[in-house]
Amino acid sequence: MRKPLIVFIALAAAAPLLAGQSTAREQREARAMKELDKALTGYTAGEAQLCLDPRTIRNPEAFGEKTLIFRQGKAIIWRSDTKGGCDELGDDKLETRQFGSRMCRGDRATTVDITGDETGSCVLGDFVPYRRNK
Repeated sequence: MRKPLIVFIALAAAAPLLAGQSTAREQREARAMKELDKALTGYTAGEAQLCLDPRTIRNPEAFGEKTLIFRQGKAIIWRSDTKGGCDELGDDKLETRQFGSRMCRGDRATTVDITGDETGSCVLGDFVPYRRNK
């Protein structure tokens, strides 16, 4: 009977710490969404596409835990909301495992650090074009 009481006390003691982690995560996500809004200011969303040509885009930027953007020159930004964790981009690079020459919804992507170690992975979503307003 003592073990459940000890577990209960340990969980009760850890609850404020876990709540703090959740709050910190929510704050990071809110900051990332503000940065994304800023990046997309002056652009208008178009119709989502299933695939895009990776040769026409620059390296992606991560915004929060689930959003990647790819820039195509100065006129178009492609947004993909992912499933999984490709949010660890930072100095890492994104490697996609695609079928064919195009990057498509459902393709798996991994983030890889300078040593070649995988730091995260996700599945790409639709690609929504944001075109610069004239």
